Amino acid sequence: MPSISKIRFTNVVYEGGAKRYNDDIFLFDSHNGAILLENGGGKTVFIQTAIQAILPNVELAERKLKDTLSLESASAHIAIEWIINERPRRYGLTAVTLYMAKEGVKSYRYTYEYEEADKHRIENIPFVRSNIGGKARPANRDEMNDYYTSMKSSHPLKASTFDTVRSYHQHLEDRFKIIASEWRKITVINGSEGGVESFFDGCKTTSQLVDQLLIPTVEEAVAGKGSNDFVQTFEKQREHFKAHKRLRRVIEENKQVEMQIESYVSSFKQVDQEVKQLEEQKSKLKALYKYTKQEQEETKATLSKIETSIEEWQGEKEEWERKEKSYEITRLEQKRDKALETYKEVQDEFDKLEQNHTEKTNRIAQLKVAKANREINKNKQLHSYYTEQLTLLERDEEIIDIEEQLADNTAFLKGYFLHEEEKIQEHINQVKQQIDRKKEEITQEEKVFNHLNEILQEKILSETELTSKKTYVENDMREMAKEILSNPLKERVEEEFPKWENDFQRYELEMINYKSHIKGLEQTKEDLKITLPNVRSEYEKFRDESRTFQQQIKAIEDQQNEILSELVVQMTQWQHYYSIYEKEETIIGQLEEKVEKLSREREELLYKERQATRFSDDYEHHTSFTADPKLELWKNRWRNQFTYLELGTDFVQQAAKSLEGSVEEYHTHYPYWAITFIVTEAEVMKLRDKLLSVEEEMSHPVYICTEEEARSFIRGQVKSCDQHVFPRIWKENLTIEGFNNWKIAVKKVANESQDERITKEIELENWRAVLEKVRGFLRKYPFEQYTLLKEQFKGASEEEAKQKRVIQEVTKQIDSIDNEIGTYTKRLTEATSLYTGLMTRLNEGRKYFSKKKDLDFYTKELIRIREEVEEEKSKREKSKKLIAILKGIRNELDEELQLAREPLSILRADAYYKEVVGEQPKYSSKSLELLVSERKTLRNKLEGKQQGRVLLEEKLATVNEKLQGLSKEIKGLEDQYGTVDTIEFPAHGEEEISQLSKTIRGLEGEVNELRHTVIEIREQWSKASNEFEIRKDDFYNLFQEIVLFKDSLVEVEEQLQVEKERLQERYTFLTKEQKRYQLAKAEIENAIIELDKQNMVFAFLHENVRETLLEEKIQQDYAYKRIEIIHHLVKSITSVHAKVLSLDKKRKEEKTQFIKFCEENILDIRLRNTCITGIEHKITYSDVIEWQEKMSERIHRTVKIAEEDMREHDKQLQQFIAHLHLYLQTIADELRLIPKQTRVKVEDKTKDIYIFIVPDWDEQEGKEALRQHIDWMVLQLDKEEYKDDEGKEDDSLIRKQIEKWLHTKQLLKNVMKEKDISVKCRKVSNDGKVSGALTSWEKSNAWSGGEKWSKNMTLFLGILNYLAEKRVPLQGNQKRHRTVIVDNPFGKASSDHVLDPVFFIAEQLGFQIIALTAHAEGKFIRKYFPVIYSCRLRESASGETQIMTKHKEIRTAFFKDNDPEAMGRLGEQEQLTLL
Repeated sequence: MPSISKIRFTNVVYEGGAKRYNDDIFLFDSHNGAILLENGGGKTVFIQTAIQAILPNVELAERKLKDTLSLESASAHIAIEWIINERPRRYGLTAVTLYMAKEGVKSYRYTYEYEEADKHRIENIPFVRSNIGGKARPANRDEMNDYYTSMKSSHPLKASTFDTVRSYHQHLEDRFKIIASEWRKITVINGSEGGVESFFDGCKTTSQLVDQLLIPTVEEAVAGKGSNDFVQTFEKQREHFKAHKRLRRVIEENKQVEMQIESYVSSFKQVDQEVKQLEEQKSKLKALYKYTKQEQEETKATLSKIETSIEEWQGEKEEWERKEKSYEITRLEQKRDKALETYKEVQDEFDKLEQNHTEKTNRIAQLKVAKANREINKNKQLHSYYTEQLTLLERDEEIIDIEEQLADNTAFLKGYFLHEEEKIQEHINQVKQQIDRKKEEITQEEKVFNHLNEILQEKILSETELTSKKTYVENDMREMAKEILSNPLKERVEEEFPKWENDFQRYELEMINYKSHIKGLEQTKEDLKITLPNVRSEYEKFRDESRTFQQQIKAIEDQQNEILSELVVQMTQWQHYYSIYEKEETIIGQLEEKVEKLSREREELLYKERQATRFSDDYEHHTSFTADPKLELWKNRWRNQFTYLELGTDFVQQAAKSLEGSVEEYHTHYPYWAITFIVTEAEVMKLRDKLLSVEEEMSHPVYICTEEEARSFIRGQVKSCDQHVFPRIWKENLTIEGFNNWKIAVKKVANESQDERITKEIELENWRAVLEKVRGFLRKYPFEQYTLLKEQFKGASEEEAKQKRVIQEVTKQIDSIDNEIGTYTKRLTEATSLYTGLMTRLNEGRKYFSKKKDLDFYTKELIRIREEVEEEKSKREKSKKLIAILKGIRNELDEELQLAREPLSILRADAYYKEVVGEQPKYSSKSLELLVSERKTLRNKLEGKQQGRVLLEEKLATVNEKLQGLSKEIKGLEDQYGTVDTIEFPAHGEEEISQLSKTIRGLEGEVNELRHTVIEIREQWSKASNEFEIRKDDFYNLFQEIVLFKDSLVEVEEQLQVEKERLQERYTFLTKEQKRYQLAKAEIENAIIELDKQNMVFAFLHENVRETLLEEKIQQDYAYKRIEIIHHLVKSITSVHAKVLSLDKKRKEEKTQFIKFCEENILDIRLRNTCITGIEHKITYSDVIEWQEKMSERIHRTVKIAEEDMREHDKQLQQFIAHLHLYLQTIADELRLIPKQTRVKVEDKTKDIYIFIVPDWDEQEGKEALRQHIDWMVLQLDKEEYKDDEGKEDDSLIRKQIEKWLHTKQLLKNVMKEKDISVKCRKVSNDGKVSGALTSWEKSNAWSGGEKWSKNMTLFLGILNYLAEKRVPLQGNQKRHRTVIVDNPFGKASSDHVLDPVFFIAEQLGFQIIALTAHAEGKFIRKYFPVIYSCRLRESASGETQIMTKHKEIRTAFFKDNDPEAMGRLGEQEQLTLL
C-alpha cells in the first residue's frame, strides 16, 4: 500500500451542520503526522471522512455515514493523494463525492495518476466553484460528475470512474496497491480511542489469540473463504458424506426392493392368469348382459311396437267406431232421407191425390154449379116461357105462327144437337190427342228406359269384371302374404315391411362390419404370423447374449469377492466394503498410502538395521570404539517442541550469508558446528534432557549453545561451549566386559532390527501384492466395462423377457383371432342367410305393394262403377215409374175417351135428335128442355091441346120452387166449394158428375187413408230425422268428421263386420303378443336384475371388460332358460373369482408385506414413496409389469448412480480430505509467516519480535484423522438432538455445528493430536534492542500498559503487513509503503521507552502513522511526528456554524537531517475560503 502525501476535505459538514471543513488540505509527504484536535472536535469524523476515499460509505464505531456527515444540502468531497512511487515520484489520487439520494448516501468515485506539477493534481480538483458574484461555493454533485467523466474521456489512461464499489476497490488494489481489507482492519481499531487495545481485548490467552485473530487473519489472507468454503462444501456434499454408508444401504435396499418386486410380480402373474380367466367369464357375462339388454331393447321395441300397434289398433278401432257410427248415421241419414223421400213421395202422391180430389171436387163443383146454373137458366127460361104462356093464354095464336114457331123450334133443336155433337166430338178429339201424346211419351220413355237398361247392364258387366280382378288380386296378395309373413293371420305386410327394411339394412351393415372385421382379423393374424419368427429370433439372440453377459459378470464378481476377502484379512475395517469399484479411490489410495508408509517404515527399519548392524559389524572384532553422528533426525523430531532449535551447520551457513563472512573463518573460531545444537538460553536444559534421553543412540558428543554464544563464536569472542553431552557408550564401553556386553546387546538389537525389517518387508510385499491385485483387477475389469456388462446384461435380460412375453402374447392373440374369426364367420353366415331371406321378402313385399296399388285402383273403380250402377238403376227406376205413370194416365185417357163417346151415342139416340136430323140448324141459347117444352107446347097447340092457366101456374110455381131450390143449391155449392169458375155444363155432365162423385168418393177414401199414411210417414221421417240429429250430435261429441261411404251400406256393413272381426282377431293377437312379450320382458328384467346383482359383485360391465359375441349355443338356449344359464355362468365366474380372491388375497398380503418392508427397510423417502405409490396405484398386471420394468430400470439406474456416486463420493471425499489437509498445512505455514512480518533488523542481524510455534503432523495420520472426523460428523448429525419436534433436521443448528466442527482451529486440533500452537514475543527496548528472551502471550499480557500497547501495536502492524503482502508485493524503493490512521492510539503509552519501540518497529516495517489526538502537550508528539496539524474550530461570520482551521508545524531539523526535499513539498499553499 502506498503512503499518503495529502488529504483534502471540501464542504465536509458534520454535527447537523454546526461544524465544517470548508476546503482544507493536509500535507504529510509519506511522513508520520499528528492532527491535534481537542476532545469533541471531530477526530472520529476526520478518520471516517478520510477513509471514505478508500471505503465509500463505510461505517465507523457503529456510526453510519449519513449520521456523521450532513449531506442533505450539499455534497461533500474527499480526496487523498498517495505516493505510489518514490523515484521518480508518482502520485495516485483517490476522490469521492458524497451526496444524499432517496436510497441513502451515494457516491461518485474517481482516480487519477500523475507526476509532480500535474495541472490536475489534488489541489486543482474543482471541488470549489465561483458563483456569479465571484463568491466561492462548493461544487455540486452533477458538476463533479461532469468533471470526473470529462477527465476520464480526456485522460483515459490516467483517470477512471467506477459504477460499483467493488470495481473501485479492485482498481485501487491493482493500480495503487491499496488493500480494502487492510483498511477495514484500520476501521476496526478506530472503533474507539485507543482501539488497538480493544482490538486485542478478546485475546487474553494464546488459544483465544490463535482462534479469534491469527487464524481468521490467515484465512482472510489466503484465497477463498477458508473454513466457510468447507462448510458450504460439506453442506452441499453432506448427502455424499453420509452416502458412505447410505449408498451401500441404498444399493442393498434397491436390490431387496427388486427381489420383493419380483416376488410380488410373480404373485401378481398368478392373479393375472386367473384374472384373465375371470375377464373371459366377465366377457361372457357382459356379452350375455349385452345380449339380454339387446333382447330387452328388442322386447321393449316390440312391446312398444305392439303398444303402438295397439294404439294403432285403438285408432283403427276408433276409426272403425267412427265408421260404424258414421254407418249408423249414414244409415239413419239414409233412413231419414228414405223416409223423407217416402214422405215426399207419399206426400206428392197425397198432394197429387188431394189435388186430383180437389180438381175432381172443383170439376164436380163446376159441373154441379154448371148443372145448377143450367137448371136455373132452364127454369128461368121455363119461368119466362110459362109466364109468356100465361100471357099468351089470353091471346089466340095462329096455326101458322105455331108452325113457324115449331119450325124454328126444330131448327133450334137441330142447332142444339149439332152444337152438342160438335162439343162432344171436340172433347173426344181432345182426349184422343192426349192419348196420342201419352203414347208418344210412353214410347220415348220406353226408349230411354231401354237405353238406361243397356247402360246399367254394361256397368254391371264392368262391375263384375272389376270384382273378378279385385278378387284375383286379393287372392294373389293373400297368397303372397302367406308366403312372406310368418303369421299371416296376425301380421300384415304393411306393418312388417318397414321392419324388414330396417332388418335388411341392419344385416347388410352387420355383414359389411363382419366382413371388415374378419378381414382386419385375418390381416392382423397374417401380420402377427410374419412378426413371430423375427420375435423368436430376437428372443433367442437376447437369451444367448444374456447368458454370456451373466457368465462374464459372475466371473468378475467372483474375482472381486476373492480380492475383497483378501482385503478384509489385511484390513478388518474394510469388512463392510462390498465392491472394489465403489471404494476404488479409497482402496487404491489407502493401499498406496499403506504401501508408501510401509516402504518408509521399511526404509527406517533398514536404516535402523544398518545402524544396528553397523555397530555390530564394526565392533564385532574390534577391541576399541569408534563414533558416528545422528543429529539431523533429532532436530526434525524435536523442532516443534522448542521455541528455537537450530543445527550449528545451519546457523553458520545463515551467518555467512547475512554477515557476508565465510564458513571456513567461522569454523576456525569454533570447529564443533557439526555436532552443535543452538537453542534459546531458557531451553538449554530442556534440550540437554532430550539428548540424555537418546544418549544410547549417540555415537558422538553433542554440544549445546545459546544464540548469544553462537554469535560470540561467529565473532570469535568465545572459543568453547560449556554445555555438551557425551555418548553413554563412551563411558560404558571403556571396559572390556562392558564393551562385550554392549556388543552382545548391539548384536541382539541388530537381529531384532533385521527380524523387524523382514517382517515389515513381508507385510509390505503382502500389501503390494494386494495393491497389485486390485490394480490388476481394475485394469482387467475397469468399472466402465463392468457397468457396461451389467447394463448389457440387464438390457439383454429385459429384452429376453420382453420378447418372451411378446411371443406368448402373439401366440395368444393368434389363437384368440382364430376363435374370433370362427365366431364372426358363423355370424356372417347367419346374417347372410337372414339377409337373403329378407331380400326375398322385400322383393315379394314390393310385388305385394304393386298388387296393392292395383287393388286400390280396382277398389276405387268398383266404387265408381257401383256408384254409376246405382245411379243408372235410379234413373231406370225413375224411367220405369214415369212409364207406369204415363201408362196410367193413358188408361185414364182411354176411360175418359170411352166416357166422352157415351154422350154422343146418347145424344144421337135421343128422339128429338132423330126428328130434326134432316133439318137445318139454327142456334139459340135455349136449353134442350125449353126447346122440348116449346116443341111439346107447339105440338099441343097444333093438336089443339092448349094447356090451362092452372097447369101453367102450377108449372110456373114448380119452376119458381125449382129456382128457389136451385138458388139454395147454388148457395150451398158456394158454401161447399166456394167460388168456382163458371163453365158450361157438358153433355156428359151427369155421367161425369156421377163418375166424379164415384171417383171423389173413392178419392176421399184414398185421401183419408193416404193422409193417415202421410202423417205416419211424416212422423217416421221426423223420428228418423230427430234420431239422425241426435246421433249426429252424439257423433260430433266423439268425432270430428263423418265418414262418407262410397260403397253401399250393405257392403259397408259387411266391410265393417269384416273389419270388426279382423280388429278383434288383431286385438286378440296383439294382446296375446303383448302378454307373451311382457312375460318375456319380465323374464328379461329378472335376468337383468340378476345380472346387475352379479355385476355389483363381479363388475363385468366395466368399460375395461372386453366385449365379445355371445356363444351360439347359449344364444340358442337362452330364450328358454335364462336364469339357468345365468346361474351356470355365475357359478363358473364365482369359482374363478374365488380363485382370484384367494390369489389376490395372497397378492395383497405380499403387497402389505412389501409396503411394510418399504416402510421399515427403505430409508430413501422417494424410493419408498415411489414403491408404495407404484404398488398401490398399479392395479393391472400390465401396469405392474410396466412398473416393474420402470422400477427395475430406476433401481438399476439408482444402483448405477449410487455406485458411481459412491465412487465419486469416495473420490470427492479423498479430494475433500486432501483439500482440508492442504488447507490446514497452508494455514500452519501461513501462521509461521506472520512472525516474519514483525522481523526487524537490529545491528547486523534480524530478529522476529513474535515467534509462533506451530506443531507438525504426519501427512497420512493427518488425513486419517480428518477422515475419522468427517465420519464422526456425519454420525453426529444423524442423531436425534439435531432434529426438531417434527423429526426434521434443524438446519440452523446443523449449520452452526458444522461451522464449529469445520472451523480451522478444530481441524488443526484434530491433525495436531491436541498439540497447541504457542505464541511468544520479545521485548524491544527504547534503545532499539530486541530481547533474546521469549515471553508467552499470556505472560506478555501482564506487562505494563505501555509495553502491552507496544507489543499489541507491533502485532497489529505485522498483521497489516502480512495481509498487504499476501495481496500485493511490497514496494522496494519506498521507505514507507504502508499507512495507518489511528484515533488517539497512545492511551497509557506516553513515555519514550514505550513509544520508541513502536515507532522503531513501525519504521522497520515501513508504516506511515497518521494519528489524531488531543495530546497537545508532550514532547513525544513532536519527537515521533515530523508533521503536526493543530486544528481548532472558529465561528463563521454569520455565527451559525463553526469552521475548522488548522496550523501546521514541521520539524525542520528532522527534515534537514532525513529528507530535505520534503521541505519544499510540505510548504503550505493558500486555499480558497468558503462561506
